[in-house]
Parts: sequence; structure tokens; C-alpha cells
Amino acid sequence: MEAQPSYRLLRIDFTDDQACAFCPNRLTTGIGRVLVDDAGKEVFAGPVCAKKHARNAGEKVPDLTLASFEPDSGKAAPTPGTKRKAPAERRAPRVSDEEAQRQRAISYLLLRAEKLAAYKGMCFGRLQEVYERYRARGLSENDQTYLQNLMAKVERERPEYGYANLQALYACHFWIERFLGEEDSGFIRGLRHYLRTHLYLKPAQIEGLNKWFERREGMISIKPDAFQLPEEA
Repeated sequence: MEAQPSYRLLRIDFTDDQACAFCPNRLTTGIGRVLVDDAGKEVFAGPVCAKKHARNAGEKVPDLTLASFEPDSGKAAPTPGTKRKAPAERRAPRVSDEEAQRQRAISYLLLRAEKLAAYKGMCFGRLQEVYERYRARGLSENDQTYLQNLMAKVERERPEYGYANLQALYACHFWIERFLGEEDSGFIRGLRHYLRTHLYLKPAQIEGLNKWFERREGMISIKPDAFQLPEEA
């Protein structure tokens, strides 16, 4: 009998409305668990299947969806057309401060070197080297220290590349692309261009974005103050 693949929970990430790799259910929330097998192949799963099939299901992993969502104002379970509960409110395993810092560094690396690499100034030579080492062998202590120093530096000097801003940028990027994949809108395309150019959206722009999102079942609402804006904005 052929051995079944062994999977490891890698991260939590945004995903299109696709089927879970282990059952017929679709990941309609736009969020899934990424599992990777021993050959390096990544698949998406829902929370129940991830817990069943990942050998490290109880471990804390990077969550790239923890950003800038309006809290769910309803007390009942979400229904079509209502705001979805912020991913940050999901229960997560308790971890030490040291492990939390490690996961934060990994998330920051993935945002800059993978998810948002096409945006200006995101990835550069040394960061790409750190990313390649992480993909091959995991995050070393030296590379974690480098990432933490980089995060502290950009918070002081280039806050648009700060951790919270990149989380908000990734959330806006994903949901704008998902919206435009199903419906064209000159207004939304304009916001996409502004986001790509400036790496942030202003509160009034996000409020306008949310109004368009309200028209589409399954979309989310983003906090108008999601971004730390530069002084000239």
C-alpha cells in the first residue's frame, strides 16, 4: 500500500474560493490553512481538516491575515451580507514571547519577499537571501535577528514598510484583486493603482472601498485607519 503524504501546517493565509485539499468543502471565507508535504508541495485546507492532517496542528504558525478588519458587530453567526469577524479574534495557541517574536519575523519576511514582492522597494538582495534560506532550512537565529533589526529600522525611518502597514497592504491587495476578478470597477482599479504607488490607502478611500465591498457577498470591511500614514498624506 502506498504511504500517505505527511503534512506540516505552514501558515494561515488568504485564498480564493477553492476546495479544501482533503474534503469537498470550499474555503468560502477567503482564509485557509496552508499545509506542506515532505516534497514541498503546498495545499490549502479548512481548520478541521488542517487539525486532522497536520502533524503539528497544535503549533503556532505565521498568520498573514491578522490585519485591519472591522470587528464583527453582530452577536449571531455571520450570514451572507454581514461583516465577517476579524481573523485576529480567532483562537490561537498560546506561545512564549520568544516564539511570538519568531513568528512575527517570519510573517514580515513572507510579506516582503513573497506576498508583496511585486510592490516597489519590498524585496532586495539580502532579504531575498534570507527568504531563500528560510524556504530551504527554516529561520536561523542570525536571520531572525536581522529581520527584527530591519523591522525596528523601518518603523523609525520608513513606516510604510512597517509590519502593521504591510499587513494592511496585503489585506487590501488580496481583497481588491478578488473583487476585480469578479467585477470590473474603475473606482476599485483606481484604488489599486494608488495602493501600488503609495503603499497605503487614506481613510476616505478605505471607506469608499468598504461601500463597494458591501455589495458583494463574502467580502470584508477594512478599518479606515488601517494604515500609518506619512505626514504629507
